[in-house]
Amino acid sequence: MKKAKSTGTTKLEQTIAVFSKVETHMFRQFLEASFFNPRRDVILLYQWLLQHDLEPKEKTFAFVYPDTVYSAQKLRLVMSYLQQLAERFLAYQQWKNAPGAYESDLVRAVRHRGLDTHFECHRRARTSCTRTLHV
Repeated sequence: MKKAKSTGTTKLEQTIAVFSKVETHMFRQFLEASFFNPRRDVILLYQWLLQHDLEPKEKTFAFVYPDTVYSAQKLRLVMSYLQQLAERFLAYQQWKNAPGAYESDLVRAVRHRGLDTHFECHRRARTSCTRTLHV
């Protein structure tokens, strides 16, 4: 696992720097999924940061928002969106790799929604679920 360098870079750059090659590709797919991210500017910022430093910020902004007058506030906002999505991605990766996390959360979710038949099925062995639910 890579460690983030702490000097001269933003929190966003540090986060992206720790992604492995596979995670870099997976995060791109995560960003392109409109369920998680409806914003094209976030994808463009990520694309820029994979090959360039954030500084000078005016160049970064020009890539993300061509033909638009530089706005530090607008750049900070898109950086914040990308950071939030990167953190969600890291949390998802952790959850996905934690033994039993999916199953435990699924049981809680169906119970919370009052899907008692589903809840009982997921508490028991999966093979008995398919018969009860006629899947």
